[in-house]
Amino acid sequence: MSTTSTATTPQPKTSRAKTSRRNGQETATTPQPSRAEISRENGKKSQGPVSEEGKTRSKYNAVTHGLTAKTLVLSGEDPQKLQRRFDAWTADLQPQNSVELFLVEQAVQASWKLERVDRAELARLAYLIQAIPAAHDQRAYEQALALG
Repeated sequence: MSTTSTATTPQPKTSRAKTSRRNGQETATTPQPSRAEISRENGKKSQGPVSEEGKTRSKYNAVTHGLTAKTLVLSGEDPQKLQRRFDAWTADLQPQNSVELFLVEQAVQASWKLERVDRAELARLAYLIQAIPAAHDQRAYEQALALG
């Protein structure tokens, strides 16, 4: 007597079709993919920017104030202005050793970031000032509609 064994390979888990009773009748539902399968499919769709240009551009997507940025000079800022500030402070303070030079560098970087915060705060306030009349106008309009 000869027995042949067939090796089976494990199949990915999928939900099986289910039957349910509704109004006394059995109805079949279509099989639904598992959460893991859905996550795998969604994960294949986008893995972020691929080109160096895209990576460079996207690294600024989450910048809000720039205080924790890895780069000192952000997009839209002038690196020559930073260098001129460093040169001017170095000329004015005349550091005599590497420690003093380091302190000048730190002071220039701190002042650069503080100016960035001032610009971000100013932009936020300008946005809020512009948004307040629009919100007030909307409320007044809604109140007028309510009056008839």
